[in-house]
Amino acid sequence: TYAALQLFECDSGSCITLDKICNLANDCGDWSDENNCSNQFSCIGITEDRIPWSRYCDGKFDCEDHSDECGNDCRHPYEVVEGLFLSGCCWILGLLATILNLITITTTFVQIFREDSLVKISNLAMVVFIGLGDLCVGLYLVGISIVNYQYQHGDSTFCQDYYKWLTSDACSALGILNTFGSQLSLY
Repeated sequence: TYAALQLFECDSGSCITLDKICNLANDCGDWSDENNCSNQFSCIGITEDRIPWSRYCDGKFDCEDHSDECGNDCRHPYEVVEGLFLSGCCWILGLLATILNLITITTTFVQIFREDSLVKISNLAMVVFIGLGDLCVGLYLVGISIVNYQYQHGDSTFCQDYYKWLTSDACSALGILNTFGSQLSLY
């Protein structure tokens, strides 16, 4: 009989079978079959996607707007530099490396032009190369610190912009600067 089917009436007026309620699918077309379900998290974005609670705060972005990982309940390290201590170290080491290596490079260049000994000139040139490498690493640390500060005090969070940052030209440039500096310091 018709009464034995036990149907759910959607807000739109259409009906669905009860097995389609709270199944993470928009069976009604207006999400009314998924409202007030305790087995799922509702993404905040425009798409109104739903994910099971087991995928909420699991370290993987399931919602298009990243609301499943960027909420206050989630304790994932989605920061450019995690914690106040490391952030402070980045600023201090980056600024010291930049300033002190600029001084070293400048004074060593002056010494190179005053030297007559080829051995001393080659040793001083090595100091300049190491200083240039360390300068690049210092600039990298300052750059990362600036980006971290902007995310901490800006409108968007690093968690929301995680993939956008990783694929940005700024991230690539800082990565190249760091790699170049590290390699230059080694040779």
